[in-house]
Amino acid sequence: MRIHWGFCLSKQTGNAAPTAGHGWSGGFWNAGNSYNADKGAENILPEVQDQRTQRENIVAERSRYANHRKEAPSLKAQDQQTMTSALKIVKYPHPALRQKAQPITAITAEVRQVAERMLELMYEHEGLGLAAPQVALPWQLIVLNFSADPQDKVNEFVAINPVILESKGSVVGREGCLSFPGLYQNIRRAKTVKVQAYNLQGELYEMVCHDLPARVWQHEIDHLHGILFIDRMGSMGRERSARDLQQLIAEFEDEKKKGLLPADLVARL
Repeated sequence: MRIHWGFCLSKQTGNAAPTAGHGWSGGFWNAGNSYNADKGAENILPEVQDQRTQRENIVAERSRYANHRKEAPSLKAQDQQTMTSALKIVKYPHPALRQKAQPITAITAEVRQVAERMLELMYEHEGLGLAAPQVALPWQLIVLNFSADPQDKVNEFVAINPVILESKGSVVGREGCLSFPGLYQNIRRAKTVKVQAYNLQGELYEMVCHDLPARVWQHEIDHLHGILFIDRMGSMGRERSARDLQQLIAEFEDEKKKGLLPADLVARL
C-alpha cells in the first residue's frame, strides 16, 4: 500500500516485528549533507557502496535483535507513569544529547507512554520532531509531524529504530532545534531520503521524503547518534552561533550551581 503525503511517499512493508504485548514498538524546530552513521554505532550499518547490500544488512541486523528478544530499555516500573509525565526537553549542553541511543526491541507500555509524552512536548513547543535523547532517554525513538499541527494526524509519525536507506541531492535550508531555543542557522542536508522504521504496532514501513520532511528525518536521526545540528554548521554558522551557545552553557552551569539538575547527572559532569 502506498500513500502520498505531499512531500512524502510511504508504504508498509508487511513485515511485523516480534512483539511483547502488542508488538515492537528531534527536536526539529518549525522554522538540507546526507546522514552517515558512525561505523561503531550500534544497529547502524557500515558504509557500503551497494544499496541492495545495505538494505539486506539492515534486515539481517534487525532480525538479530528480534531473535535475541531482549527487553526494551526500561525505567523503574513502579514509577513508570510518574516519571514519563515528568519528562521534559533538555537543552544544550546536557550530556544526554551526546549519548548514542540504543535500539528498542520490544514494545512495552512504557515505550507507548514515552512516545505519547514526546508528542505532547513536541506540540507544546511547536516543533516538527523530537528524539528520545532530547528527553534524556537513550532510545532509538523519534516522533514527527511535518505540519506541527496536533490535529493533523496524517502527518504524525512515531518511528522506532529508524534508518536512512538512501539519500539524494543536496540543499541548504534554515534549521533550528528544540534543545537550542532561539538558535537558527543554515544547514546543508540531502534533498531526498528514503527511510525505514517500525511504528507502535510493530509494522515496518518505508517512506520517501523530499525537502522539509527529508530535513526533519535527517535532523532527528542525527540526534539518535549524538550528532547535533551545530555539528553540521559551516565555519560561518559556528561563528555566528558562538554567543548563543555560550549563553546556553552559562544557563546550564547556573542550573547546576542552583541544584536544579538531577543529582545523578551532576555526579557524571
